[in-house]
Formats: sequence, C-alpha cells, structure tokens
Amino acid sequence: MCIDPNGERVAILGGGFASLCAAFELSDPAEPKGYDITIYQMGWRLGGKGASGRNLDPGKHARIEEHGIHAFFGFYDNAFDIMQRCYGELGRSPEQPLPTWEKAFEMHDLVVLMDRLEGDRADGKYEPWALDFPRMPGTPGLLPRSKKRESKWHLVKRLIAYLKDHLPHHEDRHRHHVPEWAQKLLDRSHASHGAALAHAAWSCAEAMPDEADEHAAVEHHRLHGLLGQLSNWLAKESEALESGHLLRHLRILFDFLIANVRGIFGDGLLFHSTTTINGQRYTDWLAKHGGSTFLLDSPILRGFHDLIFAFPDGDIGEPGNVDAGYGLNLLLLAMGWKGSLMWKMNSGMGDVVFAPLYEVLARRGVKFRFFHRVTGLHLDESGKNFASVKISRQICLEDGPDYHPLFQVKGLPCWPDRPLYEQIVEGDELKAKKINLESFWTPWKDTGGDIELRVGKDVDHVVLGIPVGAHKFLCADLVENNADWSAMVNGLVTVQTQAFQLWFKPLLSDPQDPAKGLGWRLESPIVGSYDASEMNSWADTSQVLPTELWKPGTVGSLAYLCGPMKGPPTAPDRDRQDFPQQSIDQVRSTVVDFLERDVQPLWPNAVADAENGLGFRYEQLVGDSLQSQFIRANIDPSERYVNSFAGTSILRLKTDGSGYEELLLVGDWIDNGLNIGCIEATAISGRQAARAISGRDMYIPHEIPY
Repeated sequence: MCIDPNGERVAILGGGFASLCAAFELSDPAEPKGYDITIYQMGWRLGGKGASGRNLDPGKHARIEEHGIHAFFGFYDNAFDIMQRCYGELGRSPEQPLPTWEKAFEMHDLVVLMDRLEGDRADGKYEPWALDFPRMPGTPGLLPRSKKRESKWHLVKRLIAYLKDHLPHHEDRHRHHVPEWAQKLLDRSHASHGAALAHAAWSCAEAMPDEADEHAAVEHHRLHGLLGQLSNWLAKESEALESGHLLRHLRILFDFLIANVRGIFGDGLLFHSTTTINGQRYTDWLAKHGGSTFLLDSPILRGFHDLIFAFPDGDIGEPGNVDAGYGLNLLLLAMGWKGSLMWKMNSGMGDVVFAPLYEVLARRGVKFRFFHRVTGLHLDESGKNFASVKISRQICLEDGPDYHPLFQVKGLPCWPDRPLYEQIVEGDELKAKKINLESFWTPWKDTGGDIELRVGKDVDHVVLGIPVGAHKFLCADLVENNADWSAMVNGLVTVQTQAFQLWFKPLLSDPQDPAKGLGWRLESPIVGSYDASEMNSWADTSQVLPTELWKPGTVGSLAYLCGPMKGPPTAPDRDRQDFPQQSIDQVRSTVVDFLERDVQPLWPNAVADAENGLGFRYEQLVGDSLQSQFIRANIDPSERYVNSFAGTSILRLKTDGSGYEELLLVGDWIDNGLNIGCIEATAISGRQAARAISGRDMYIPHEIPY
C-alpha cells in the first residue's frame, strides 16, 4: 500500500475531483513509494462543483440535489480511467447497488439543440433539432501506460466523412447513417452536385497519406478548395429553396464542419498546435474561415457556449466567448469519442463519483479532515518563500478528528445535504440556526481552534485544489509575490451559475420515456441552446429516480436545468452576508419567469394557457408548488465557473507554476492542456500534480492540445 506514515507528507487543500485524483494516483497500491496524505475539506462533503447531497427532510424521500447538470463525455479517458480503477478496487458484490462502473454510468446518444427559427430571444419560435450520435468502437478510459494518441489528421478525416455521409449519392443513401431530417431534405433538394463535391472531398482526403507530414501542399489546396465549393453550393441552395428548418440544419451543420476543416488547413494546424490561434474568439476564427452569419447565431454555437457557460458576467444576451484554439481542440477531442458521445450517471454525482473515491481512499489510509476551512497560505518573514498553511476547524467532533460522512439509501453509500449533526458537539445549535458551513458568507464563528501546517516541518508538499476565484481571499501574499500568479488571478474570468430541479407527477408519463408525459416529442434528452431563458440547458434525469425513496407511482419524471447567472465579475467580500439570500431570490425569479413564459417549447403539457403558451401547471409537480422543488445559486468563490475567454488561456499556470517548489496547483482552471471547465480537465490536472510530486513516468491523455 502506498500510504506510509513515515513517507513524504502531502496536504491537499480542497476535496474536488482534481484533489481526489491527485490523492488516488499518489496512494496507488501498485506504486512502491509511499506518502502520508491528508485532505482538508471545508464542510461535510467532497466534490467541489460536482458535489451532490440527499435531502434529509421528512417528505423529501432522500432525493438527490445537485449543483447542476453533470455528465461524462466519451473522450473523458482520464476521468473514466480513475473511476474504472476505483470501482474495481471498491469490490462491491453484484447484489449491491451500482456494483460496477458499467452499472453506475449509462450511454446516452441523443443531444437536442433548440433552434430559434424566427424572431429574437423574447418572442422567437423554437423547434427541437435532434442529433442522434452513432456509437463508436472502444471504451473511454481503460488506459495503457503509454499510448500514441489518435492523430489530428485522422480526426479531420472523421469530420469530412461526416459531411460525406450526410450527402451520400442517391443510390448509396440508405447505406449510411443519415438522419431522417437529412433524408427528407435530400429528397426535396437538388443534392447531386453537393453530394459530388462532398464525395470528391472525401476521396481526396482518403487518398492522402496517414501522416500529415507526408502530405503535399497541392493536396491541401485542392481539399480546401473543394470544401469552399461545397460551402458555396449550400449557400446558393438555401437561397433557392423555400426556407425551412430541415434546410437550416443541414446548412448550419455543414457551415460549422467546413469552417473548422478549412481553418485547420488555412492556418497550418495539421503541423502546429491549436494553441497558435488563441487570442481570438472561436466564432471570429470560424468567420475568418468561411463561417457564415447564418452559423454564428446558430444553435450549434449557442449550445457550445451554453455547455461551458461562456458568457461575460453570465449574460446570455452577450456573444459567447471562448479562446479559438481550445474551442477547436475540444471539438477534435469530442470527435474521438468512444462508445456514446455522452454518459449519464445512474444516481447523483456524489453517489456515483465521490462516495466510491472516498471509500477507496479511506481504505488506502488517506486521512480526511472535514470541517477544516483553509484561511490562508503565507510566506516567511523574507516575503519570498512559501512557509505555511493556516486552517480553522469549523466545529468540534464527538469522535476526535474522525467524521463519518456517508449514510445509506437503499444500500447505496450517499452524502447527506447537511452535516450529520449527531457527530458534532455543536450539532443542535447548527441545526437550530440553519447554519450553512459550506458558505463563504456564513455567520458561524468557528469553534474548533486553528492549526498551522509549516512547510518542511509539518508538510513536504501542498496541493492547492481550491479554485482561482478564491485566491484573492486565501493566497494574497503568494499571489502578490508572483507576477504570473497575479496575472492569472486578475485576468481569468469567472461566472456564477444557477440550477433547479423539478419532480413531476406521473400524469401521462411513459415508463420507458418519462419526458413524453410533459409533451416532449423525442426520447429522454439532453437539451441545449434554449436561449429564451438563462436556464438554457435541460436534462431528463429520470434514470436516477429508482435510487431515491419515493413510493411507487409518486414521481413520473425528473428534470434538471441550469445555466449561467448574471452577477458581479468576482465574489463579494465576506461582510456581504445578505448576498446568498439575494442570489437565491434572483434564481427563484429566473425559474418563475422560465415556467410562466418560456416552458411551452419544451413541455407543452405543462402549460396552463396552451393558446398563448403562458403559465405553468404547478399541480403537476410533486408537492404542487415551486417551493417544494430544489433551486441553487452557485456563487461561492470556489463554485464560480472559470471561463476560457479569448486571450486568457495564456494566463493559466501549470501545476508546478505557483513559483514555490512545495506548492502544486490542481483544477480545471490551471493550464492542464484541455483548459476548459469540465471533469476531464480536473482529472488531467490531478494526475499532473501526482506526477510532479512522485517523479513517475505517467501517461496522461489530452494534456497536450492538438
């Protein structure tokens, strides 16, 4: 076992996925070198922005409450590898809930974009655009320890093949995976010329060598030209035909794919890193390479920006913003998905991800110190060297330093939505005053005393897993002493997010397709780009209901919605103790507006005034009111989503870039290679920190951008 009480001492600050990945790799029993690892976590649970809890109130039936919508993508090799190894070591019996990672996750192929056909956000008409992604060979994760990754050229060929398969020759049309909407379009349009161009482009690409270094310039020039002709043909065809959403979809899809491929050729990105085009917005880069105005306000790009909350100050009325290189890199990585494009979790993220990690790490001997609030990282008297970490114990525990955080729901270890008060000396007071020990603005005065970890005396390595939005409050001395760190703290942009969950009565629900009871016409979806509301993303998450404690026939379907939240560019100071309640009131107002004004395109059966598409039938909700549902404002400094705006990626520090040898940085906010806020980026960073500490030769997919 790689926990050695006499080994190098590692203090990990914060219990998000990046921190836990670092601990998981450092404590790997297969590795010979041992460490003494302690994780310090404010409050009672792990997970960071991915934490979830089971509501303990009577009548809430241990329902799952999340920060927002969470899913894994099929290219998340690092995150899946961690979870596969974790579940393998967890060793649950087949009779237990979620005994394996395959039972904990399920494949999901259908992504729906809400296409605004006419008008503006206030009064536009929306139609769903279903993208049913094919399943690909392979399984994400299951990594060898060294591997040559899929080449950029191979992924570019996959983009071109996608074009060809959506415009097959008439006689070949039914041999390809052509969506029904594309079939109808091809039947009504003069597609032969476009098909010829698409097939010529594919033939040109297929004939080129597998290694881009062996390509001739004339081949790139010819392929670039064919794609330009295809783009021009589609623009003319769309002008000649009667406007309709089938034509919109094909043109948007082709404009998007062609602009990306032409940009790769035009900027020589087969031979240079995608990071060379950073500093410009992804949308501007697409426009430079032929992306039409038709594309730039399309559901594809709106949905892309929704996915990563890429709006200044959370304002969806502003243009979306992401650094061009990392936007393109994300597209290329996504094109390499394995199995399904997306993977849903069959319970809360806390149950599926963080409880198993906690159990395995605790078995390995990793120590957890819950209710330990980091108050500052400090320099020595010279003002140059990292000297100490100061931590405040929020409460006193009945059982010494040990807190047992999990309880079982139907045999599944879960996190509660509040502390287990019976283990806390001050439990009755906390409960009576409804104190939130996870809030930056809590009025609670810590009662457990302070501790100090002195670098070189008490600890050898410190891993900072608390996100950049909190650094101005925690690391001011260190930041001021390192110009690069200061530039990151002052230059990276963060945004508040918001979420709500609705439990619907059965009504007309189809047990095999719960969302249809709301009037949704397609399969249970993940939906994006619904920019009528700040709650622009919806996922039907009814698959988690069997893990909650509802009586049979009580709940028919479950909806999670989330989006960016307008607010200040940085978190207010601690003296703004009114800020959490103001934020909850703001979210509640947004939810009411959504339900009263914007719900019909998603859930027509839930509309009270069907003729005008207004109002909401609250009697369809379990509990008959909005107050009985769950809403959340993600506003704490460590909860704010870190954006990847144009020109900001260069400000991110690497895991060993703090300027202090003993201090490593982890999180999706560092320069980890993916540089987009997601769980895969956190997994990469956690592994990078473990590699830096251990000196091991560790293969980490996706840490080098394409």
